Amino acid sequence: MSLAIIWLIPCSGAGGADRDFAMYANVGLSNSISPDRFNNFWGMGPSFGFESGFKFGPQITLGFFFEYDNFNMMEDKILQDAGLADSNLVFSGSDARFLVYGFSARWYLMKGRKGSSPYLMTGFAMVNIKKSNPRIGIAPNEQYLSNWGWSDLEELIFLGGGYDIRLSEIVYFFADVKMNIIYTDFETTQFALFRLGVALH
Repeated sequence: MSLAIIWLIPCSGAGGADRDFAMYANVGLSNSISPDRFNNFWGMGPSFGFESGFKFGPQITLGFFFEYDNFNMMEDKILQDAGLADSNLVFSGSDARFLVYGFSARWYLMKGRKGSSPYLMTGFAMVNIKKSNPRIGIAPNEQYLSNWGWSDLEELIFLGGGYDIRLSEIVYFFADVKMNIIYTDFETTQFALFRLGVALH
């Protein structure tokens, strides 16, 4: 589950009823889906990000976002899959880290957004992928393997939806789900974000 906090701040000179500048900050958890080796060997991990953008009318918000997602390697499953679960071999580290930056759009379905409202979201981004340095060996003589470095930029699209619940004049609570798909020359990688948060708009 990914916890997100959204700040929608009025532009200079805008009145209380017309706020058209948006800022977003989020933290939470992301979950691996596919391919199978990603889903089987990397579990849920922390995620956070930042976004800023503009409102176009009462229902549309467009923005630019940065996001960091971490997926924790499940070392026991890797050793078990390799038939080494009962050995003295130690293998740890090699979490997968995603840096994502791109453009997003939100569409609030209830005109005027004066009360609670469901919304849809989509976007396009670029992503760098890196694995942290794994440690392998027979305890206590484990050694760190070399840093694998960041991957080349890959393309990512996402789709999602959620619900905005009004708490006060400008404060909203929301929950949403975001499905991410990374395209490469060889395969697609999918992961999900589950988010809760607070919005000001």
